[in-house]
Amino acid sequence: MKTYLLLIVLIAWFPASEARESSLGEPVTVFTVKSGDYATLRSAILAAEDLPGVAQINLVDGPGGTTVTRFPGVSAGSSGALPDLSEGHIWIRGNCSSPCRFSLDAGAPDNTRLVLLTDSAVLEVENMALRRFGTDQNGGVILAKGSSGVFLREVEVSDNFAGGYGGAISVEGNATMSVINSYFARNIAFLGSDLNIGSKPLTGPAATIEGTSFVNGMGEVALENSDGNANVRYSTINHQFDGIASNAQVFLWGNVLDDIDISESTSSSESAPGNNTKALCNENGKGTFNSQGYNIAADSSCSLDQATDLSRTDPKLELDESGLLVPQAGSPAIDSGAIEATVFEDETLASLPCGYRDATGTARPQDANGDGVFECDRGAVEVAGTGQVVDGHSSVFYNPDRNGEGNYVEILDDSQAVVYTFTYNPEGDGPAWFLGVGEVNGNSIILNDLFRPTGTPFGDEFDAGEVEFTPAGSMSMVFPDCQASAPGGNIAYTGDAGLGYEGLVSRATRLAHITGCGNETPDPNAGLSGSFYDPARNGEGLIVEWLTNGDVLVVFFTFDMQGNQLWLFGQAAANGKSVTMSAVYPTGFTPWGRNYDPDEVSLDAWGTFTLNWTGCNTLSFQYTSDVAGFGSAMRNYTRLSKLAGTNCPSFP
Repeated sequence: MKTYLLLIVLIAWFPASEARESSLGEPVTVFTVKSGDYATLRSAILAAEDLPGVAQINLVDGPGGTTVTRFPGVSAGSSGALPDLSEGHIWIRGNCSSPCRFSLDAGAPDNTRLVLLTDSAVLEVENMALRRFGTDQNGGVILAKGSSGVFLREVEVSDNFAGGYGGAISVEGNATMSVINSYFARNIAFLGSDLNIGSKPLTGPAATIEGTSFVNGMGEVALENSDGNANVRYSTINHQFDGIASNAQVFLWGNVLDDIDISESTSSSESAPGNNTKALCNENGKGTFNSQGYNIAADSSCSLDQATDLSRTDPKLELDESGLLVPQAGSPAIDSGAIEATVFEDETLASLPCGYRDATGTARPQDANGDGVFECDRGAVEVAGTGQVVDGHSSVFYNPDRNGEGNYVEILDDSQAVVYTFTYNPEGDGPAWFLGVGEVNGNSIILNDLFRPTGTPFGDEFDAGEVEFTPAGSMSMVFPDCQASAPGGNIAYTGDAGLGYEGLVSRATRLAHITGCGNETPDPNAGLSGSFYDPARNGEGLIVEWLTNGDVLVVFFTFDMQGNQLWLFGQAAANGKSVTMSAVYPTGFTPWGRNYDPDEVSLDAWGTFTLNWTGCNTLSFQYTSDVAGFGSAMRNYTRLSKLAGTNCPSFP
């Protein structure tokens, strides 16, 4: 919850209204519901179904810090604990201090799933746990029919059952399903103890499953693909019986399929490959399994025919305390996966090889063997390399092979970080920038939500109410050490396909120091570093870095006269607690992603910046532009963020 609140409250570049724009230009209406308040949750869903665009329901801690919402059972007029949904786009997002959980009440009827989706309804569930639902039909937790869609991200689905197909989820008709970085355990069904893919959409796959663990399902098969095509990527599947059974096409990329016995009667130390009584992949139709490479399977049933595949190979997994199957020392899954972003068949934009994070919140890819190469681990869990993100990581980073774009990193207290990315748009006809707030996790910074502000002109016509904060994907940064020089760090962007931003794996080499990595002495005014803005001009602002060499680096994130994104920067030596510098801006552009060409980038003079600090948290910002239309002005700015490891200098 800390990250979400910081995005909305501390980093005040977000509009004050609770309605924002989605990546497709649809309005987003936000509801906040306390965990445990079933009646308000139900009312919000009923209200949300008729709203245009996306209805985002944020779950927060309830009375006494509870994170659990218990459902009384099938509600009047529905076939599940929640109202049946036939239209609308509802996004339920957990923001509790520990994972928010939905569960049936102890006295509820056993025959109660969570929800039925029909027609064009779309349900997204993020950062949640779904437990102890069940039905004697299909879809123990969620049943999706018609042309509906269900999307899970960072969701635990455990201890559910279905008397038919899909102990957790069943998609039928033309419905679609996407499951990202999630965890399925101890679900029961006649077929498809975890998932049943019984739909056949008019276009695209019926199911996309990425970075997800399937552990100890109880039924005839973990994933039953009876009709539609499915993409299964960088996931770990372990099952007492069949792992995947399919009548249609299943495309496998970077997965681990194992058959160790992890039933309650067998400890992980006693587990061994080869206990499975059935095949990991069961082809009900000829040629249904198609390898795209980098898979490991403990038997030979999955048609692994690529040079990077490993068939009949023990991946050396063991259960950890959280119930995940994790590669152990010497596992062939470690640092043996893909490295570069990949364009898959029937796709036009590149995708990350294994996502930007794994099921445990560790950034991907890592360099676990310390050879300087960041390679994906196969399966759902990434083994971390060396390093720890510290205060000294506040700085600017770039990839020498992609000169002209980079990232400004601010390490904050409470294991949080702000990251600003300056780059170019997918068409290569103008600059672009993102911002996000994330969590520090070991050697990594994880940003689940990046935003791309646009929509209002520069100068006197600026209107904060017109700024749109469009979701722009997700991102992670990995740093093996503080200096981040050679080999530097790693950056992975998911990119937002709706905006044309493809997945990108890049490097992070340090350009400067603020607090230093132990060998540098911070400038006496280092505490004046941070993000600053004018509350009346919510949506643009300054990033300021007081460097150890006495220079001040300033980045101005704003917009041009047409409301398109624009970034400008300058650097100069300070004069006390003031600085004047020449500013430059991009006039020659290059496309985001694979086609980036640093030789196409050019910067020209824009004008001058003058910053004068009147206190630790306030400054005056004066600019004069030499470019037609931008003019000059003086703004009073206030602090948004304070860098960890810095202190406010004294003022007369």
